[in-house]
Amino acid sequence: REPSSPAPTPRSASAHMLWLCACTTVSFSVHRPTLAIQSALARPVDVRRAQLAMAEPAPIVADDIWTLSPSSMKNIQGDTLKTWDIGEQTTERVQLSIRSHGRPINSKVELWHTPSYIPTYFRVYSEDGKTRPITAIIETPKHPKTVAVYNKASLDFPFDATVVKTGMDKAYTAFSGKPAESVQGGRIISYTFGQEVESVQVLLKTGERNMKAKIELTQGPNQTKQVIELY
Repeated sequence: REPSSPAPTPRSASAHMLWLCACTTVSFSVHRPTLAIQSALARPVDVRRAQLAMAEPAPIVADDIWTLSPSSMKNIQGDTLKTWDIGEQTTERVQLSIRSHGRPINSKVELWHTPSYIPTYFRVYSEDGKTRPITAIIETPKHPKTVAVYNKASLDFPFDATVVKTGMDKAYTAFSGKPAESVQGGRIISYTFGQEVESVQVLLKTGERNMKAKIELTQGPNQTKQVIELY
């Protein structure tokens, strides 16, 4: 839903603004560094909050994901679907990373429990998959489980993707003990970052209800650099 407030004052090209739109009652946090989305999937926790925190978080994302398990990396051409079967029943979460060599990323990611049961999915757009890659922590509490990544772009825009069990803690442990804000359905809020901020983490949680949200990263008044729509 379009915000009712007046248009924002134009900012310098070095400033970034993160817009978050709640289509239903959701919560999210903005943190630093690397962008990480954690979905509670079929086992959400009763927290509906949003926060802005610039302190260094506990490590929840593996920075060496591309070398941690080289065999898990797959190159996905345009209009192509690739899947990763999470064979171990004890695997509680995996890390997904998507990057390109400077070209745009237009992808849809799904978690499958069965062919007819998809508890979570998100659509991702990034203007430059090298400068702004995607990293997501996906909770996988049920079994069987498969992560599917679909390249929705044409053959001219391939990208690399990997799904790895890192053994790290839940995403929201990096935000534990920090104050947050409740976000009602239909509300839009934004956070502005200076040029010294290289990356952020975003955490979204709800109570035992569905989650629908949209996240946009903008630079300047009308330059959308990254968009994530999740359910």
